[in-house]
Amino acid sequence: MVVTGRFETGNQEEGTKLALSKEAVRTANLLEIKVMALTFREKPALALIFHDITERSLIDILENNNNYKNRLLASVSHELRTPLNASINLVQAAIDDPRLPASVKEDLLIPSLDSNRLLLYLINDILDFSQMSANKLRLVFEKADIKQTIEDCLNLITMQVNKKNLSIETDIVIETPTPQICTDHNRLKQIILNFLSNAIKFTLEGSIKLTVKLMPSPEYNSILYVEVSDTGIGISEEDQKRLFKVYEKIELGRRTSLNSSGVGLGLVISNNLVQMLGPLNKNQAIKVESTLNKGSTFSFWITEKKPNGLSNDANVTREIEDHSTSMEELSPPKRGSNNRVVPHLDSPLKFEEKNILSKQHATISNSASKPRCSCPRILVVDDNVFNIIALQTILSKFGYVSDTAYNGQVAIDKIKQRQENPCSKNCRQFDLVFMDCNMPILDGFEATKRLKEMMLFGEISTIAIVGCTALVQPHELQRALDSGMNECCTKPLEREKISEFLKIFVGK
Repeated sequence: MVVTGRFETGNQEEGTKLALSKEAVRTANLLEIKVMALTFREKPALALIFHDITERSLIDILENNNNYKNRLLASVSHELRTPLNASINLVQAAIDDPRLPASVKEDLLIPSLDSNRLLLYLINDILDFSQMSANKLRLVFEKADIKQTIEDCLNLITMQVNKKNLSIETDIVIETPTPQICTDHNRLKQIILNFLSNAIKFTLEGSIKLTVKLMPSPEYNSILYVEVSDTGIGISEEDQKRLFKVYEKIELGRRTSLNSSGVGLGLVISNNLVQMLGPLNKNQAIKVESTLNKGSTFSFWITEKKPNGLSNDANVTREIEDHSTSMEELSPPKRGSNNRVVPHLDSPLKFEEKNILSKQHATISNSASKPRCSCPRILVVDDNVFNIIALQTILSKFGYVSDTAYNGQVAIDKIKQRQENPCSKNCRQFDLVFMDCNMPILDGFEATKRLKEMMLFGEISTIAIVGCTALVQPHELQRALDSGMNECCTKPLEREKISEFLKIFVGK
């Protein structure tokens, strides 16, 4: 017989401690005691085994605390993204309104939009760092067009450069047969944008230069070099030592005209991302060269990942997929129970940016053959009225009329009602549903499952369903696809993605 128990030494009297083990108790805060009944020299006896589990218990506590922290950050991220979704899109709609004076847009609305986007970047950084700490950040490796990546980055920072009267120069050298490299496109763009944003932030006057070189490599197929230099305030040698420490910022001193926004995570995350993408120099992911009051240069090398290979560096799950070959050369795609293409998951902050909107989805929309009427072609389902207004505003800009529902059950009722009571032109159904995932009464996941069952048994016509969620963890996005949604995008919604969905699932 073995009896096991725990003994907390800090809560016991000295006499008890001595009775157990004076030496063990003196060095341990938490003991595990095993009592064994046995026979010794033909007489009954007890054997006591003391095991110091102080360290193991502390590790358990720390792991539980870390899991709690990650759940808390995920929840907070969701709650912040929900109002940000409405705020960003409504301000953008106001900027696009020709009735408003240009001075109001320039002086009030555009700064407001920039501030909202800055807040979104901070939320993304915090969530990214949390997932890196838990070794749960997922990367997707696919063929990325470097020229397109650079163009996307420049489009996002053009307004900031112009507002500060700075000039930006680009030097792109492509020495490979095509301007493509197999890497995580969204994470590469995130690193470059961080470099450019910092250069703009800390440059009062002068210029910024972005240098990109894609070169062949016998060992890695191709390698990519990225460099961003500026004529800004520079970084002292002391501050350079702190650049890649968590929550550390460079010391601005009296240079108070600069806005040191951010939480000190951008470069830390970028450095980790370069390590995960595959740096050419494993001892130094990001190289920094800077002279105080003269400027700074940030650069890095990454290697191309081999197609169809897996890498487990840094305990990070990475999915590698080569889209450079034609679809005919690839094996048939994996499909779910509802015959939709199941895409690979992208990073938690940029899932909707993955180019998974293939021509195969176009078969869902047969609106071109239908006689059209003035009935709403789109149903917007969300429990937040501001998010509904924001999405309806975007849809109206593209010329679409939409109906609304405030939870999944109301959405099902409206779809059934429309199926049973077609209009005079025999328009029986919506072409597309934008379905919020987290709602009261009936959430988007369950509502989608029920709608898919109704489609399967012929109770309603086929409808494309696009999920919308402020939760960006990979398992949440996969849950949306598993429920039967054709696509899923994260909030704040991007009008470019909405336009893409409309072209694929609805059409003009």
